[in-house]
This record gives sequence, C-alpha cells and structure tokens, in this order.
Amino acid sequence: MISLSDIWNQVEQAELFVKKYVTDLHVKYNYIHVKRGEECLEKLTPVITLLNNCIDSFKKSMDEVFSAQVAIEWLETYFMKRYRLVNDRYEFIRRAVQEQKSWLPRPIPDTDKLDINQKNK
Repeated sequence: MISLSDIWNQVEQAELFVKKYVTDLHVKYNYIHVKRGEECLEKLTPVITLLNNCIDSFKKSMDEVFSAQVAIEWLETYFMKRYRLVNDRYEFIRRAVQEQKSWLPRPIPDTDKLDINQKNK
C-alpha cells in the first residue's frame, strides 16, 4: 500500500520536469516541442496511471463502508482539483504530440494583448 503523500511526491517530481518544458504559454498558444512533449509524457503517464488506480482503489474501499456518494464527495473535496490540473496538462501534451508531427515555428505573442502598465513609462 502506498500513502497519498507518497503519490503526491511522485506527482510533484514529474511536474517539476514537465513544467520546465510545457509552460502555461505553451498551453495558451497550443504549441509544444514534440520531442520534449514525448519526454514529458514518459514522466506523466505512470503518474496518471497511479492517480487513476488510487481513485479506483479509494472508491472500492469506501463503497464497502459508506454509500457511493461519500467516496465521490471526499474525492471532489480533497483530491480532484489537483488531479484535474495534472490530468489537463497530460491531456494537452498527449493531444499536442499526436497532432504535431514536427516542430512548428514558435508562436509570436501579440504585443497588443500583453498587459503592460504604460503609465509608468
């Protein structure tokens, strides 16, 4: 049996690697370096599998003692917010790697949309 804190430690280790190569800017502009995306998937896939197994195991264990709604409520309260953050990034990378077969030109942000305080200039 593995503890929840051990699971989150494994998630954090994978996220440390992934956040170096897939930033919020990549997600915003739907852009990814294919090779780095594949490396990130190698780190995230076992973690996502572990999290999914944890959810299934928790629901089965809780269903033996409580009604099914209790397990879902506890998961939503204490687990799913962080799980969704990890899973959303995983799904973005997986989809982007499948769609992008080569390294596309880097998107140039629209400088008109940047939030810059012009009053201080």
